[in-house]
Amino acid sequence: MGLFSAFRASSTYEKALKFYGVDPYALGPDINTKVCSYANQVYERITSRWPEDRGQNTLDACMRNAAATTAFCTLGPTMFHESGGDYDGMMERLKIAARDWREEGPEAQVDTMIIKTLDDAGLLSDDFAECFNELL
Repeated sequence: MGLFSAFRASSTYEKALKFYGVDPYALGPDINTKVCSYANQVYERITSRWPEDRGQNTLDACMRNAAATTAFCTLGPTMFHESGGDYDGMMERLKIAARDWREEGPEAQVDTMIIKTLDDAGLLSDDFAECFNELL
């Protein structure tokens, strides 16, 4: 990814976090760098497998999805919903992440990697942790 693309992608991620009421600077640069790297890997995987989908699956969309997962994990489902986030959509993604975690481990997909990274850093909300553990 070029420098301009990386800056734009990082900016998209930060703006999305702020939309949900999460201060990206409170998460720390290491966390943000890892999450953005995961989102970029997803984007590269999608566009290498299905180049015709490049317009529908933009890097910005991957960054916004990663930010939504990060916000859902750090705020918890209740506060995420109150922030205007897509609660139902995130709950569906969480169910898939829990299934994938059980079957393949924490490296299974981008959402599981974000959950693991935030857990390792002690940034998961209790509300989220309880919800995720019930799904496991």
